[in-house]
Amino acid sequence: MKLLLLLTLVLTSCTQKNMGFIKDNCNIKKLTYSENDFNIKLSMYARTDRSDTKAILILPPTGGKNYIDKKYAEYFCKNGYTSFILENWTDDDEYSIDLDIHNRYMRRAQKALFLTLDKLQNYNIGIFATSAGGFIANVAMGNPELGKNIKAYYSVVSGTPLCSSIASANERLLKRVRKIRMKRFDFKTHQQYETALCEAIVWKIPKEKPSHIHFAAVMSTEDTTVPGDFQKNLITHWSAEPEFSIKHHSSHANSIIRTYYFHREQILRFFDESVN
Repeated sequence: MKLLLLLTLVLTSCTQKNMGFIKDNCNIKKLTYSENDFNIKLSMYARTDRSDTKAILILPPTGGKNYIDKKYAEYFCKNGYTSFILENWTDDDEYSIDLDIHNRYMRRAQKALFLTLDKLQNYNIGIFATSAGGFIANVAMGNPELGKNIKAYYSVVSGTPLCSSIASANERLLKRVRKIRMKRFDFKTHQQYETALCEAIVWKIPKEKPSHIHFAAVMSTEDTTVPGDFQKNLITHWSAEPEFSIKHHSSHANSIIRTYYFHREQILRFFDESVN
């Protein structure tokens, strides 16, 4: 598994930027949409030999689009879907230790997501979201404006509740921010910190998903970046379809990598049966 992770990192570093070329009959284009002074950037993977009415929107993990996201986009494109990767949006890289940063980030993320979905109304859509991208999708499931053309959602190692996941995450940046906050705001215990976050963060993940959306998920019992118990919460609360859901017993990063290399066909079947 360490070799697999190393291979992925090497391939990531060697991958060229796609600026509008054709790869395996998939035309890769960069798209930019704007609303007033708010901008979003996407990559679009569309077949050159047909027009698809189905699309998959990919929401990447922390750090933005990576090698695995691009491989998923190519794979879905080859198998009957126009693929979109939501790459970034205005001020998505804001850094601050104040607790309200999470509200500002999620507000912009939701704006970026729904602006994107507004541009994709002619498609039946499946959402494929990993880690931080999954939390964006999880919150969106509680928005009554979510269109009926959203047919399916597949989550990879995300969870619920949002505030507790942030408080407990072992991700490098969140660990550093947690350490600074504990000292700066004089939190004596982890529970004090988590309580303060849960009081500060206004964005919530709904206890139920929309009834018209099919849902399946990947979870890992050994994950510490998004603790496995929180991933299990999401799968349980939303009754993930067991035929297409996957359980790993590995780290956060390894679970993401293993899912692509060993389970992408299972994920494709999920979308094939749900997005029509």
